[in-house]
Amino acid sequence: MGSLVLELQRECLDSRIFVSDVLRKPLAVARKLGLTEFQAWVNSELNGHYAAKIDLPEYRILGAQLRSCTGCASRTGRIANYNQLLRIEEPLGQSAQFLDRKAFRQ
Repeated sequence: MGSLVLELQRECLDSRIFVSDVLRKPLAVARKLGLTEFQAWVNSELNGHYAAKIDLPEYRILGAQLRSCTGCASRTGRIANYNQLLRIEEPLGQSAQFLDRKAFRQ
């Protein structure tokens, strides 16, 4: 088992290997050993936490503020940026929050 751990560590550090490809190995191990909680975690990482209908873990929540580029040379560019912000916000639905400056206070 030690060699598998070292192999996974090497693959995690290799930028040419997709994270999804790395996660399939521990998923197989979890299935074989009957580690249902770990298997559920790997599945949610591979398929998305929303698909698993569980709360997002804290490490998946980012504090950020969406802004539109106001320095665009044309009105068309500003509209395109605004539309992109809307596309980003749409799948978030009701979970999207506008925190304004409160997002930066700790």
